[in-house]
Amino acid sequence: MAHRARANALAVSLQDAQRPACCPRCLRTFAEILGKDAAALDDVRINCHGFWNACMTVISTPRTSDDLAFLEPHFQSMERQCANRTHTSKSSLGWSTTQTRMFFDAAYECIYIGLTFGPKAIVLRTKPNQGFNSSKRSHWPVTIDQMFPGSEAGSIATHVFWCTQIFSPYPLHVLNQLVIVARPIVFPVILREPLHAQLVWALVQYLHPYGSTPVKDWIWSGGRAPCTAPEDWQSIPWLALQPRYAPVWAATFLHYLQRGPDAHYDDIRRFLAGYERVLWPAVKNGYAVLATWPYADDHVVLRVTTLAVWTFTIHEVLDLPPSELSDDIKRAAHPVSDDYEAENEISIAIPIHIHLKRCANRRACFGPGCGITMQRNDGKPFQVCSRCKIVRYCSKECQKRDWTDDRQFPHKRACAAISRLLAQPGIRLDCDPIDFQRAFYQPHVLVDDQDMLVLTMTALEGSQPELKSAMLRMLVPNMDGSGTVDWTAVRAARFTPDMAESMEEWLAEQRRMRRAAEREAQAVPGDAVYFANGWEWNYFGS
Repeated sequence: MAHRARANALAVSLQDAQRPACCPRCLRTFAEILGKDAAALDDVRINCHGFWNACMTVISTPRTSDDLAFLEPHFQSMERQCANRTHTSKSSLGWSTTQTRMFFDAAYECIYIGLTFGPKAIVLRTKPNQGFNSSKRSHWPVTIDQMFPGSEAGSIATHVFWCTQIFSPYPLHVLNQLVIVARPIVFPVILREPLHAQLVWALVQYLHPYGSTPVKDWIWSGGRAPCTAPEDWQSIPWLALQPRYAPVWAATFLHYLQRGPDAHYDDIRRFLAGYERVLWPAVKNGYAVLATWPYADDHVVLRVTTLAVWTFTIHEVLDLPPSELSDDIKRAAHPVSDDYEAENEISIAIPIHIHLKRCANRRACFGPGCGITMQRNDGKPFQVCSRCKIVRYCSKECQKRDWTDDRQFPHKRACAAISRLLAQPGIRLDCDPIDFQRAFYQPHVLVDDQDMLVLTMTALEGSQPELKSAMLRMLVPNMDGSGTVDWTAVRAARFTPDMAESMEEWLAEQRRMRRAAEREAQAVPGDAVYFANGWEWNYFGS
């Protein structure tokens, strides 16, 4: 009850979002309590929505750099006049160098804790059958509006602004959690300029905070960086005391951009677009820092892999010389076990599993031309197809349209093939791809050629370029001149380590072919149709 009373009192003091009448050290102390006391956190998250809403409104209210200087005397006065004297925090002044910074650092930490900590945290409710706007759920937040007070775009822009102020890691933490919970809302906004440039700039500071070769302004579009670091940025406590953690937190954000809930396979390239040269040295530096961390745990190792993937992707997009990418980064981005057993080689089962699992995890309507997301459905999950239990629809109309759509593989065909596959003994999606592959090739699992056609073509249509390329290396050699596929040979085909080693050169050749076709199409419209719908579909006459 004491924690509830304190939260309610703080909520009152935060009502004026422009000039909160709140003692920064009291809020800082309360953030520490919430982070350490799980029972207090649950109590406040259930019974004190006003506190969380007030904190979120304060950090979502648009600010400028001048506001920070303007608010400093105000927060100093709030600290001096504080009558409750509950600010027992010992680390406050050592963490943030001004009262204004301490206040916003604490407000952001409260929101981060509220979104993240405990088994009832909203970031854990990311499965397609989980909504968060439910009468059975009372833990804050219970609506999308509570996470984006005011306008969605305005709230997200303000979070990006606070990321560029650098004095606290929590704005980036909160933005990351919002990407996890509401990616369809957040991701399109952070791709808008100038927010995109500002966020990239902030990530560069995290990835390369004290580099001897900082990213130069000339690399930025327009000849100048979109933001200016605070004058005291090199002495900001959290960077000075924990410099290795900055790349970890940046890598965590990049990880969820790449692989988080509702992620699309090309999101990484969309975020990189136009900023590849800006991020190239910074991501390499972040990788070098984390890869040599002597006390790295599993969390850090995962972030090392993330930065390796981003580095590999940037190298590929910029078409840089092979010498620019170390063997260590290649191995980290695409690990291949030394004891590469035959069963661990990639077969056609792997992309089928990855595609079906991605579809099953998608929190959006599969209706043709719809695509409405769960977040736009009042936070309620969509109904799943009763037969295959994979795809979801916002309405019966969308389901009917997908069932009978005039395309080669409408859901009427795909649903039957998927259902027959998942009904086979030992076949399930909630497993590692290699385990799925092992089950797929058991003698009692029977998938006929027609189902193989449907499963493979739908996986090919929805897979990322790397998986498409691997599939084609297994499919194309097993086709005759008329396009007939030898499915027995396809089942037996494997994407081997030797093929993986030559993959980079093969993909480079395909990119050159694609660029040549695009140039031809621009020069002679209507004549160059070879690549119109993606070069891979030409093999199948589609």
